[in-house]
Amino acid sequence: DEIRGCNGGSPSEIWNNWMRKLGRALWLQEEKCMPYNLKCNLNRNQTGLVKKWNCPLFATYQMWQKPCECIDEEDYPQANALTCNNTEPPPGCGIDVPNAWFEVKSVAQGLPIPDAVLNMQRHIYEFGPIFVSVQQTLEFTNWDYNKDPVYTGGKTVVGAHALIAAGWGTFVYTDYWIIRNSWSPRWADRGYCKFQRGKNLDGIEEIGVDAAMPTNNFADWSEPVCEMSYMRWNWWILNDGTITNYTGFVDVVCDKAASLEVFFSARMDSHNTPVTTDGGMTRHGSAQGNGVKTTFTVN
Repeated sequence: DEIRGCNGGSPSEIWNNWMRKLGRALWLQEEKCMPYNLKCNLNRNQTGLVKKWNCPLFATYQMWQKPCECIDEEDYPQANALTCNNTEPPPGCGIDVPNAWFEVKSVAQGLPIPDAVLNMQRHIYEFGPIFVSVQQTLEFTNWDYNKDPVYTGGKTVVGAHALIAAGWGTFVYTDYWIIRNSWSPRWADRGYCKFQRGKNLDGIEEIGVDAAMPTNNFADWSEPVCEMSYMRWNWWILNDGTITNYTGFVDVVCDKAASLEVFFSARMDSHNTPVTTDGGMTRHGSAQGNGVKTTFTVN
Protein backbone atom coordinates (compact mmCIF):
# COMPACT_ATOMS: atom_id res chain seq x y z
CA ASP A 1 0.00 0.00 0.00
CA GLU A 2 1.70 3.18 -1.18
CA ILE A 3 -0.44 5.28 1.15
CA ARG A 4 0.56 3.82 4.51
CA GLY A 5 3.59 1.66 3.83
CA CYS A 6 4.33 -1.06 6.35
CA ASN A 7 1.55 0.16 8.64
CA GLY A 8 -0.97 -1.36 6.27
CA GLY A 9 -4.01 0.32 4.77
CA SER A 10 -7.44 -0.32 3.35
CA PRO A 11 -8.05 -3.08 0.77
CA SER A 12 -9.41 -0.54 -1.71
CA GLU A 13 -6.22 1.54 -1.45
CA ILE A 14 -4.13 -1.55 -2.18
CA TRP A 15 -6.08 -2.15 -5.39
CA ASN A 16 -6.13 1.50 -6.42
CA ASN A 17 -2.47 2.22 -5.71
CA TRP A 18 -0.83 -1.10 -6.57
CA MET A 19 -2.91 -3.90 -8.08
CA ARG A 20 -4.38 -2.01 -11.03
CA LYS A 21 -0.92 -0.70 -11.97
CA LEU A 22 0.81 -4.06 -11.63
CA GLY A 23 0.71 -5.14 -15.26
CA ARG A 24 0.88 -8.84 -14.40
CA ALA A 25 -0.97 -11.55 -12.52
CA LEU A 26 -0.96 -11.66 -8.73
CA TRP A 27 1.61 -14.25 -7.72
CA LEU A 28 0.45 -16.92 -5.29
CA GLN A 29 2.40 -17.18 -2.05
CA GLU A 30 2.77 -20.94 -1.81
CA GLU A 31 5.83 -23.11 -1.47
CA LYS A 32 5.57 -24.45 -5.02
CA CYS A 33 5.04 -20.95 -6.41
CA MET A 34 6.58 -18.19 -4.29
CA PRO A 35 7.91 -19.45 -0.92
CA TYR A 36 6.94 -17.14 1.92
CA ASN A 37 10.46 -16.16 2.96
CA LEU A 38 9.38 -13.83 5.77
CA LYS A 39 7.90 -16.61 7.86
CA CYS A 40 8.98 -16.87 11.50
CA ASN A 41 11.32 -13.87 11.43
CA LEU A 42 9.11 -11.88 13.76
CA ASN A 43 7.79 -14.60 16.02
CA ARG A 44 10.82 -16.77 16.81
CA ASN A 45 10.13 -16.39 20.51
CA GLN A 46 6.43 -17.10 20.19
CA THR A 47 5.68 -20.32 22.05
CA GLY A 48 2.71 -22.26 23.28
CA LEU A 49 0.54 -21.91 20.18
CA VAL A 50 1.32 -25.44 19.00
CA LYS A 51 2.94 -28.03 21.22
CA LYS A 52 5.85 -29.96 19.73
CA TRP A 53 4.08 -33.29 20.15
CA ASN A 54 1.31 -32.02 17.86
CA CYS A 55 3.68 -31.24 15.00
CA PRO A 56 3.03 -34.58 13.24
CA LEU A 57 -0.44 -33.22 12.54
CA PHE A 58 1.20 -30.69 10.22
CA ALA A 59 3.55 -33.14 8.48
CA THR A 60 1.76 -32.83 5.13
CA TYR A 61 1.53 -29.03 5.25
CA GLN A 62 3.69 -26.94 2.94
CA MET A 63 6.41 -25.00 4.71
CA TRP A 64 4.55 -21.70 4.37
CA GLN A 65 1.56 -23.21 6.19
CA LYS A 66 3.37 -24.98 9.00
CA PRO A 67 3.43 -23.43 12.48
CA CYS A 68 6.84 -22.00 13.29
CA GLU A 69 7.08 -24.35 16.27
CA CYS A 70 7.14 -27.25 13.78
CA ILE A 71 9.92 -25.85 11.58
CA ASP A 72 13.54 -26.60 12.36
CA GLU A 73 15.65 -23.56 13.23
CA GLU A 74 18.00 -24.14 10.29
CA ASP A 75 15.02 -23.86 7.94
CA TYR A 76 14.04 -20.43 9.22
CA PRO A 77 14.64 -17.62 6.76
CA GLN A 78 17.57 -15.39 7.55
CA ALA A 79 16.89 -11.99 9.07
CA ASN A 80 18.37 -10.25 6.02
CA ALA A 81 15.76 -11.93 3.82
CA LEU A 82 13.11 -9.35 4.74
CA THR A 83 12.58 -8.35 1.12
CA CYS A 84 9.88 -9.12 -1.41
CA ASN A 85 10.73 -11.80 -3.95
CA ASN A 86 10.55 -10.31 -7.44
CA THR A 87 11.46 -13.50 -9.29
CA GLU A 88 8.63 -14.64 -11.53
CA PRO A 89 7.12 -17.94 -10.35
CA PRO A 90 6.42 -20.96 -12.58
CA PRO A 91 3.45 -20.83 -14.98
CA GLY A 92 0.08 -21.32 -13.34
CA CYS A 93 1.15 -19.63 -10.11
CA GLY A 94 -0.85 -16.45 -10.52
CA ILE A 95 -4.36 -15.09 -10.56
CA ASP A 96 -5.70 -12.18 -12.56
CA VAL A 97 -6.04 -8.76 -10.99
CA PRO A 98 -9.75 -8.06 -10.26
CA ASN A 99 -11.51 -6.26 -13.10
CA ALA A 100 -12.94 -3.71 -10.68
CA TRP A 101 -12.94 -2.84 -7.02
CA PHE A 102 -15.65 -0.84 -5.37
CA GLU A 103 -17.00 0.20 -2.03
CA VAL A 104 -20.15 -1.58 -0.89
CA LYS A 105 -22.68 0.78 0.66
CA SER A 106 -22.94 0.26 4.40
CA VAL A 107 -23.57 2.19 7.61
CA ALA A 108 -20.78 4.58 6.61
CA GLN A 109 -22.88 5.74 3.63
CA GLY A 110 -26.00 6.24 5.75
CA LEU A 111 -27.69 2.86 5.53
CA PRO A 112 -29.38 1.50 8.66
CA ILE A 113 -27.61 -1.57 10.00
CA PRO A 114 -30.27 -4.03 8.71
CA ASP A 115 -30.05 -2.55 5.20
CA ALA A 116 -26.25 -2.59 5.32
CA VAL A 117 -26.36 -6.28 6.27
CA LEU A 118 -28.71 -7.05 3.37
CA ASN A 119 -26.50 -5.18 0.93
CA MET A 120 -23.41 -7.05 2.11
CA GLN A 121 -25.26 -10.37 1.85
CA ARG A 122 -26.39 -9.55 -1.68
CA HIS A 123 -22.81 -8.97 -2.81
CA ILE A 124 -21.62 -12.20 -1.19
CA TYR A 125 -24.49 -14.11 -2.80
CA GLU A 126 -23.91 -12.66 -6.27
CA PHE A 127 -20.13 -12.55 -6.56
CA GLY A 128 -18.58 -14.24 -3.54
CA PRO A 129 -16.67 -13.08 -0.43
CA ILE A 130 -16.22 -9.39 0.37
CA PHE A 131 -13.64 -7.47 2.37
CA VAL A 132 -14.53 -5.95 5.73
CA SER A 133 -12.53 -3.81 8.13
CA VAL A 134 -12.93 -3.81 11.90
CA GLN A 135 -11.49 -2.36 15.05
CA GLN A 136 -9.33 -5.20 16.29
CA THR A 137 -9.79 -5.91 19.97
CA LEU A 138 -7.61 -7.88 22.32
CA GLU A 139 -10.61 -10.08 23.02
CA PHE A 140 -10.93 -10.97 19.33
CA THR A 141 -7.29 -11.99 19.24
CA ASN A 142 -7.62 -14.25 22.28
CA TRP A 143 -11.23 -15.43 21.91
CA ASP A 144 -11.94 -19.01 23.01
CA TYR A 145 -14.04 -20.23 20.08
CA ASN A 146 -14.37 -23.70 21.57
CA LYS A 147 -16.16 -22.23 24.59
CA ASP A 148 -18.06 -19.45 22.78
CA PRO A 149 -18.40 -20.25 19.05
CA VAL A 150 -19.53 -16.73 18.10
CA TYR A 151 -17.35 -13.68 18.80
CA THR A 152 -19.59 -11.06 20.42
CA GLY A 153 -17.21 -8.18 21.00
CA GLY A 154 -14.51 -6.77 23.22
CA LYS A 155 -13.49 -3.55 24.93
CA THR A 156 -9.74 -3.26 24.41
CA VAL A 157 -9.04 -1.89 20.91
CA VAL A 158 -5.48 -2.63 19.80
CA GLY A 159 -5.68 -1.53 16.17
CA ALA A 160 -7.54 -2.13 12.94
CA HIS A 161 -7.75 -5.26 10.84
CA ALA A 162 -9.05 -6.38 7.43
CA LEU A 163 -10.97 -9.63 7.10
CA ILE A 164 -13.00 -11.52 4.51
CA ALA A 165 -16.72 -12.12 5.01
CA ALA A 166 -17.46 -15.37 3.19
CA GLY A 167 -21.01 -16.11 4.35
CA TRP A 168 -23.45 -15.92 7.24
CA GLY A 169 -25.56 -18.02 9.56
CA THR A 170 -27.25 -18.22 12.97
CA PHE A 171 -26.10 -20.03 16.11
CA VAL A 172 -28.54 -20.31 19.04
CA TYR A 173 -30.40 -17.08 18.13
CA THR A 174 -27.16 -15.18 17.44
CA ASP A 175 -26.69 -14.08 13.83
CA TYR A 176 -23.10 -14.18 12.60
CA TRP A 177 -20.82 -13.58 9.66
CA ILE A 178 -18.52 -16.38 8.54
CA ILE A 179 -15.15 -14.66 8.64
CA ARG A 180 -11.88 -15.78 7.08
CA ASN A 181 -8.80 -14.40 8.79
CA SER A 182 -5.17 -14.25 7.70
CA TRP A 183 -3.74 -15.75 10.89
CA SER A 184 -3.03 -19.22 9.44
CA PRO A 185 -5.17 -22.39 9.43
CA ARG A 186 -4.35 -23.08 13.09
CA TRP A 187 -6.33 -20.02 14.28
CA ALA A 188 -9.92 -20.50 15.49
CA ASP A 189 -11.77 -22.90 13.15
CA ARG A 190 -9.04 -23.66 10.59
CA GLY A 191 -8.56 -19.96 9.96
CA TYR A 192 -12.27 -19.08 10.04
CA CYS A 193 -14.51 -17.78 12.82
CA LYS A 194 -18.08 -16.69 13.53
CA PHE A 195 -18.43 -12.93 14.05
CA GLN A 196 -21.70 -11.49 15.38
CA ARG A 197 -23.79 -9.98 12.58
CA GLY A 198 -26.30 -7.13 12.58
CA LYS A 199 -24.91 -5.16 15.54
CA ASN A 200 -22.16 -3.26 13.71
CA LEU A 201 -19.83 -5.06 16.11
CA ASP A 202 -16.37 -3.45 16.08
CA GLY A 203 -17.55 -1.48 13.03
CA ILE A 204 -17.79 -4.53 10.76
CA GLU A 205 -20.84 -3.12 8.93
CA GLU A 206 -19.43 0.39 8.70
CA ILE A 207 -15.66 0.97 8.75
CA GLY A 208 -14.87 -0.41 5.32
CA VAL A 209 -16.79 -2.84 3.12
CA ASP A 210 -15.25 -3.54 -0.27
CA ALA A 211 -15.83 -5.99 -3.11
CA ALA A 212 -13.61 -7.14 -5.95
CA MET A 213 -15.25 -8.11 -9.24
CA PRO A 214 -14.00 -11.47 -10.58
CA THR A 215 -15.66 -10.96 -13.98
CA ASN A 216 -15.82 -8.12 -16.48
CA ASN A 217 -19.49 -8.60 -17.39
CA PHE A 218 -20.94 -7.34 -14.13
CA ALA A 219 -23.79 -4.84 -13.97
CA ASP A 220 -23.46 -1.58 -12.09
CA TRP A 221 -26.74 -1.06 -10.26
CA SER A 222 -25.73 2.05 -8.36
CA GLU A 223 -27.80 5.13 -9.01
CA PRO A 224 -26.30 7.92 -11.16
CA VAL A 225 -25.02 11.05 -9.50
CA CYS A 226 -26.04 14.22 -11.37
CA GLU A 227 -25.35 17.88 -10.77
CA MET A 228 -25.95 21.18 -12.51
CA SER A 229 -22.70 22.25 -14.13
CA TYR A 230 -23.69 25.47 -15.90
CA MET A 231 -26.62 27.90 -16.27
CA ARG A 232 -27.05 30.74 -18.76
CA TRP A 233 -29.92 33.00 -19.88
CA ASN A 234 -30.77 34.69 -23.16
CA TRP A 235 -33.40 37.37 -23.85
CA TRP A 236 -34.41 40.12 -26.26
CA ILE A 237 -35.05 43.74 -25.28
CA LEU A 238 -37.56 45.60 -27.45
CA ASN A 239 -37.33 49.31 -28.28
CA ASP A 240 -39.71 50.14 -25.46
CA GLY A 241 -37.52 48.25 -22.97
CA THR A 242 -39.75 45.19 -22.76
CA ILE A 243 -37.86 41.94 -22.18
CA THR A 244 -39.07 39.07 -24.36
CA ASN A 245 -38.02 35.57 -25.38
CA TYR A 246 -36.52 35.00 -21.94
CA THR A 247 -34.90 31.54 -22.22
CA GLY A 248 -32.64 29.69 -19.86
CA PHE A 249 -30.17 26.92 -20.62
CA VAL A 250 -29.12 24.52 -17.87
CA ASP A 251 -26.42 21.86 -18.26
CA VAL A 252 -26.79 18.79 -16.05
CA VAL A 253 -23.90 16.31 -15.98
CA CYS A 254 -24.15 12.76 -14.62
CA ASP A 255 -21.41 10.27 -13.84
CA LYS A 256 -23.14 7.67 -16.04
CA ALA A 257 -25.96 7.48 -18.58
CA ALA A 258 -29.26 8.47 -16.99
CA SER A 259 -32.86 9.29 -17.84
CA LEU A 260 -33.69 12.62 -16.22
CA GLU A 261 -36.73 14.63 -15.26
CA VAL A 262 -35.70 18.12 -14.16
CA PHE A 263 -38.06 20.47 -12.34
CA PHE A 264 -37.61 24.22 -11.95
CA SER A 265 -39.10 26.58 -9.40
CA ALA A 266 -42.08 28.52 -10.72
CA ARG A 267 -41.49 32.19 -11.60
CA MET A 268 -43.65 35.04 -10.38
CA ASP A 269 -45.58 37.21 -12.84
CA SER A 270 -45.84 41.00 -12.68
CA HIS A 271 -48.67 40.82 -10.13
CA ASN A 272 -46.69 38.56 -7.76
CA THR A 273 -49.09 35.72 -8.46
CA PRO A 274 -47.41 32.32 -8.68
CA VAL A 275 -47.56 30.59 -12.01
CA THR A 276 -49.95 27.66 -11.79
CA THR A 277 -47.82 24.53 -11.47
CA ASP A 278 -47.89 21.21 -9.67
CA GLY A 279 -46.61 21.82 -6.17
CA GLY A 280 -44.93 25.08 -7.04
CA MET A 281 -42.56 23.38 -9.49
CA THR A 282 -42.77 23.41 -13.25
CA ARG A 283 -41.53 20.97 -15.83
CA HIS A 284 -41.45 22.73 -19.15
CA GLY A 285 -39.12 23.31 -22.05
CA SER A 286 -37.04 20.76 -23.95
CA ALA A 287 -33.84 18.80 -23.53
CA GLN A 288 -31.17 17.24 -25.66
CA GLY A 289 -28.05 15.30 -24.82
CA ASN A 290 -26.38 11.91 -24.75
CA GLY A 291 -27.66 10.74 -21.39
CA VAL A 292 -24.55 11.88 -19.54
CA LYS A 293 -24.44 15.60 -20.33
CA THR A 294 -27.86 17.08 -21.02
CA THR A 295 -28.82 20.67 -21.83
CA PHE A 296 -32.30 21.75 -20.79
CA THR A 297 -33.95 24.73 -22.47
CA VAL A 298 -36.37 26.52 -20.15
CA ASN A 299 -38.89 28.81 -21.85
